[in-house]
Amino acid sequence: MESEELPGYAPRASSSRASHTLRNAGSEYTISREDNKGRKWLLLSVKSRAPTSDFLPLFYSGDLITGSVTLNLLKPETIKSIAVKASRRSFLPLLFPHK
Repeated sequence: MESEELPGYAPRASSSRASHTLRNAGSEYTISREDNKGRKWLLLSVKSRAPTSDFLPLFYSGDLITGSVTLNLLKPETIKSIAVKASRRSFLPLLFPHK
């Protein structure tokens, strides 16, 4: 009986949900801030796994979170930085819309 060598292999990308990006996100969630006249001056949008934008954003551990920050300023201002922080929270059940 001849000895057969095992075929070469390359590691497969993890099939766990943690390695997935949100390219095919379920929805885009947007939140805004208004000044005292009701004018929206800040918009934060994130792509989310939530089924619709009526739900709070949903992410899995390891997801690459993408989105945008839009400033609507009345006059030019010098901005040194914009920081966006994502923190872990669990909301159960996620069966009901947020809005």
